[in-house]
Formats: sequence, C-alpha cells, structure tokens
Amino acid sequence: ALDEAGFQPLAVRIDSGDLAYLSREARALFDAVAAAADAPALARVKIVASNDINEAVLLSLREQDHAIDAFGIGTHLVTCDKQPALG
Repeated sequence: ALDEAGFQPLAVRIDSGDLAYLSREARALFDAVAAAADAPALARVKIVASNDINEAVLLSLREQDHAIDAFGIGTHLVTCDKQPALG
C-alpha cells in the first residue's frame, strides 16, 4: 500500500524485548515478503534498535549475531550510571 501511494518503507524500530532475536526475525520477514510480493524495497528496510543501549549491550548483540542496522543511543550517551537522567 505504501508503494502504491508513492512512499517507500525506510526503517522499523525495535525498542523492547530480545533485540537480537527480534531483529533477525524482522529481517527474515521483510526478506520473505519482499520476495513473495515482488517488493524489493522491503528487503532494503533498515532495522533500528533502541532500549537503554550501552557498550555492554552492543557487545552482547554482536555476540548474538543481530541484524540491526542502526542504534538509538540516548541516555547512556549523556549520563552515567551513578547519576542517571532525571534522577
């Protein structure tokens, strides 16, 4: 429907749950639908993850073979654990 209206899907954001697992599932789903529906733009959809991401989470995701294209890092970029945001 987006394609027919002149829009191309760009990205999906995952903000909770098992980020590595959900990213792999999302990638598989987009790829399958892209092939089945002859919609190659779906295979190019980026996967963005956020959810209290810090360096330990990034290392863990790498070990889990994630399918994430970009990360939204906010709180841990501008605060430290000993003095969290708003607290």
